[in-house]
Amino acid sequence: MIGVRSRRIARRLFRFADQRRYLSKQIPTIDLKQAGRHGSVVLESSDGIQYLRWGGNRINELNAVGHRVIHHRPAINDRLPQGESSLARADGAPRRVLVLKKPGIEETARVLCRAVECLADEGIDAVIEPSVATAEAHLLNFPENARVFTWDPSQSKLIGRGIDLVVTLGGDGTILFASSSIGEDVPPVLAFAMGTLGFLTPFNTDDMQPALRRTLRGDVSVHCKQRMLVHLEGDYPAVRPGEDVLASGDPALVVNDVAMSFPFPG
Repeated sequence: MIGVRSRRIARRLFRFADQRRYLSKQIPTIDLKQAGRHGSVVLESSDGIQYLRWGGNRINELNAVGHRVIHHRPAINDRLPQGESSLARADGAPRRVLVLKKPGIEETARVLCRAVECLADEGIDAVIEPSVATAEAHLLNFPENARVFTWDPSQSKLIGRGIDLVVTLGGDGTILFASSSIGEDVPPVLAFAMGTLGFLTPFNTDDMQPALRRTLRGDVSVHCKQRMLVHLEGDYPAVRPGEDVLASGDPALVVNDVAMSFPFPG
């Protein structure tokens, strides 16, 4: 009995030590002003099917085979010093993938680690939110071959520049957050259902790795959704002070619809 208890205590100590070693590792920050991407093209075939092709500078070649270009994200070359840029990929596949998770949920942190492992096996960099890299670092355990980055919060508006693909782990709210936070230059979004509402999340996390690998190869059809640019005219008070609400004159990109609410008098 004593020996069994000793082994159990030792396991707990080793697990604690492993966690402390991970917490001492700081996730590097990428300079989004200098970061590049490979880009992508959404094409439509003669039978109306829309599909994705990686490599954003092949418009003439793609048009030559009779496909109609629906959306084009041109490639941007890295301007990082030698040794700091992402892995060069001659095949035009994604270089960096942003993985967004529903905040504060331990299960989404575990699935995020699975996504990062899959990206590492493909030689692709993973990017996670600054809040996840700090407040939820104790929940993360990445493989040694993983290249994981975050960004300075002051550069959040530039995140679309250096990202080829977005993977969301959550519900519809996580997708809407990705759409609104990235701005105009939104990469393709691969959504996995881990939330309360999942009308916009077509994939289950049980199929995450095969779905992710197919997407990285470009072997996937896509559905293009239009967004609306909304702004308020006139002088409106903040509905919920302290929260991120739309101010008068500030435009916002939204998906599907806009809900307006105002405080009642008194």
